[in-house]
Amino acid sequence: MAELTPPEHMHSAAYDLALDWLRHEQWRHQSSVPLITELRNKFDLSVDEACAIAARVYKNRGR
Repeated sequence: MAELTPPEHMHSAAYDLALDWLRHEQWRHQSSVPLITELRNKFDLSVDEACAIAARVYKNRGR
C-alpha cells in the first residue's frame, strides 16, 4: 500500500470524505464524481494515495 504524503490533517479529512462518500453511495446519482477522482482533486493526491485511502475506508466501513 502506498505511503501517504499530505499533512496529517489532510489524511483525516480525506478519510472522512471517503467514509461519507461510501455511506451515501446508494443515493448518489450515476453522474456523480467517482471517489478516487474526488479524493485526488480535493486533496491533490496521487492515484496510489487516493486508492490507499479508499481501500482502507472500504475495509473498515463495517467496524
